[in-house]
Amino acid sequence: MEDGRLKIDPAPARRPLKSFRDLDVYVRAQSAMRSVHQLVVSFPEHEKFGLTDQTRRASKSVGALIAEGWGLRQSEREFKNYLRRALGSANEMEAHLETARELSYGALETVIALIEEYGILGGQLVRLNANWRTYDRPSSIVHPQSSGGPEKGS
Repeated sequence: MEDGRLKIDPAPARRPLKSFRDLDVYVRAQSAMRSVHQLVVSFPEHEKFGLTDQTRRASKSVGALIAEGWGLRQSEREFKNYLRRALGSANEMEAHLETARELSYGALETVIALIEEYGILGGQLVRLNANWRTYDRPSSIVHPQSSGGPEKGS
């Protein structure tokens, strides 16, 4: 407190978003995907074309869907569709990891940590879906002219 007033530090400045790689949720999805790929090498051989394959594919799809949606972000409907699909893949990952936990595949601590991580990812995707316009307002969008006619000098 200074002079009887509460001092509040300003929020840290967010870096401008130039690509899907700048989205925290994408970075987190790719990090989780790497951890999943390290985990599944310990799954039994008989799961190679079952749970192992499904888990690898779902882990890859979260980041890929975020990236694909980013390319279509000028269309609210399309962008949100891809975010919902990425959320579906994050939920699928939680289910696969819960199956691995139930079958005692992989290190228990790692499986539990990844279940929690995909839960956090899901929350981030929900928030991004709800607030996506606050994350990207490109100045290159053509705005209608106020007079309804062509501007002078064009």
